[in-house]
Amino acid sequence: MPSYDLATRAQALTLKMLNFSNDDITSITGMSKQTVWRYMDRAIERGLDLKARPIQILNHHVEDDPKPGRPRKKRPENKDAVVTKVRTDRFGREKSCANIADELGLSEREVGAEEEEEVVEVEAEEEEVVVEAEV
Repeated sequence: MPSYDLATRAQALTLKMLNFSNDDITSITGMSKQTVWRYMDRAIERGLDLKARPIQILNHHVEDDPKPGRPRKKRPENKDAVVTKVRTDRFGREKSCANIADELGLSEREVGAEEEEEVVEVEAEEEEVVVEAEV
């Protein structure tokens, strides 16, 4: 089943509650009728009142279930340490997550993708500043 954002899910449920046809809902949201019914069944299980007016679809009616498995070990202080390391070390941009994790005494998973995204944002900000200074 393709993943849809919460707003699109709520829109499809609202249209269904307003008695729009399945074809209309599909053309408006791009969801198949089976997907609309899956979201509708899930929302009803989570307490959606089909007869309530005004219609109130809450986030918990349309949110995904929690993912199984152990949660990732992401701590704000680790994220800050990685970003600081990259900002202060002139060679930081050339290091892999493994190198940075080793220097900070963290596992590669603790350094992971979120920090990489932050580092890319930091690099982009720094590059913008450099470009502004050169002009």
